[in-house]
Amino acid sequence: MALIRTELTAAGREEARRLLAVYRKGGREPAVEEEVIADVTRLGKTPRSRPRLAGTTDHNPPILLFDTDVEPDSGH
Repeated sequence: MALIRTELTAAGREEARRLLAVYRKGGREPAVEEEVIADVTRLGKTPRSRPRLAGTTDHNPPILLFDTDVEPDSGH
């Protein structure tokens, strides 16, 4: 399994907390996942599964960290 980590900047701490709660409950945020998949594709990788929220940073605004399983031979 090859993972690639991408980062998205949250609109604020409340959004980051809300997204963490959604993903911890097994939910998903399609608009955010589409943005992550677009980033992975821009890097020349082919996603094999939907992105997983790995965590956030303490930056202001917070940065959301997503891990996406990608095809091992895709991209450079």
